[in-house]
Amino acid sequence: MQVRIKLRPADLLKEIHVEERARVSAQVGVSLLAPLALMAFVLAFWRFGVDIAWTRAFPIEQGLLSHWQVWLALAIGMQATAGWAARRSD
Repeated sequence: MQVRIKLRPADLLKEIHVEERARVSAQVGVSLLAPLALMAFVLAFWRFGVDIAWTRAFPIEQGLLSHWQVWLALAIGMQATAGWAARRSD
């Protein structure tokens, strides 16, 4: 016995409500914040390592993003936002 199910992706998207799409988009955004925060933490510690002569040159030598404090603040902010949004979405 064979069973064939024909589904067209366009039909599936039409059936999903706008609220559901917004919720899924928010979840995708939240799931991307944690890895971005980790990357910012790595950059903060890399820049800090350059300041205390543990590592070699940092790729951003001038400007606002050349300071480890900025990267650390960005990382903490992204991690806090990800946690807040994850709790709010449940």
